[in-house]
Amino acid sequence: MADFASYHVLGNDYLVVDRADFPRTADAARLVCDRRRGVGADGVLLPTWVDGVPAVRIFNADGSECGRSGNGLIILARHLREAGVVPSGHLTVRTATGPADVWIGDDLSVQVSLGPFRARDPQRLDVDATVVDVTTVDIGTPHCVAFGSPSAARRLGPLLVAYPGFEQRHNVEFVAVPGRDTLDAEVWERGAGYTPASGAGAAAAAVAARVRGLVDPVVSVRMPGGTVRVEVADEVRLTGRASATAVGQLAADLLADLGVARHA
Repeated sequence: MADFASYHVLGNDYLVVDRADFPRTADAARLVCDRRRGVGADGVLLPTWVDGVPAVRIFNADGSECGRSGNGLIILARHLREAGVVPSGHLTVRTATGPADVWIGDDLSVQVSLGPFRARDPQRLDVDATVVDVTTVDIGTPHCVAFGSPSAARRLGPLLVAYPGFEQRHNVEFVAVPGRDTLDAEVWERGAGYTPASGAGAAAAAVAARVRGLVDPVVSVRMPGGTVRVEVADEVRLTGRASATAVGQLAADLLADLGVARHA
């Protein structure tokens, strides 16, 4: 049995580590996600089963724990389906922020419910001598959605992540609205930096645009890595597809660095 599998959703990549003895720590997550000293990824998913229900802990590449990840849940669903432990159709996954409903299509597309959301009134923030029009959104993880040129994400994203008052640190999305059914977005994640795509980021962008009355309930969110579909009603749902890239064993040297004994 492989120790891990690697997947991505539109370039946002995660490792799914199936070893029960893998440390559930920030240091272990940072090491295995390191693209030089470890395997390399934007984050790591550590699945388990609780009372017959799949559960997952999610760590970002910087070692911080993520309560719920849209792309992470899409990847986990694909992984469990590929392993033959769940069928197509509905399942519930336990996360740090509560249960998440997931639907796996026969074509391996995955729809994830990110649950109800909270959006605050628009604010104007002064960041690096630039006034930014934002809406903050909570969908299990905190997001700051800024309306303006998506290309500003690389420059202003890292400054907004830890803006005064954002005690939890926020994921940041810079969004343009070319039409009522389309958004363009670029994302700076609090735990991974600039990413070509983010499922939760796309969902937060759609929520912020919807509560402002700028888009219809169903919207395509275009990011540098590709496009996902988001539905905003009483809850927010994300639809995407994960691609597998590798399966493998963690080498003895890496296991030693992790403080894990090699399998006999």
